[in-house]
Amino acid sequence: NWGTIREWSNWRSFEDIFATAYERVTALGPQDVWIAEVASTEYGGDKGTWINDMFTTLNSTVFDKLAAVVWFNENKETDWRMESSTESLSSFRNWLIEGIAGN
Repeated sequence: NWGTIREWSNWRSFEDIFATAYERVTALGPQDVWIAEVASTEYGGDKGTWINDMFTTLNSTVFDKLAAVVWFNENKETDWRMESSTESLSSFRNWLIEGIAGN
């Protein structure tokens, strides 16, 4: 989610970004899918909410063949890291702790 850091970009949800590609890949067969280099900027929206929405989507049936998501935790072009803000890190902690505790 490049948000508004580039003139060609705007704030988009996880589902908006990945749904079309996911549908194309899953149409090829029954294999599990991984999505790598997932991240969001802080600019143009609320990154903490974006992360919450991402996890909510991942827990739904929208991406039912998705086996892994790899977060791009780098500070380049923009701060993509999960700890780029208190809200962002809190969203990760809440979901990951709940996920671990729920298993």
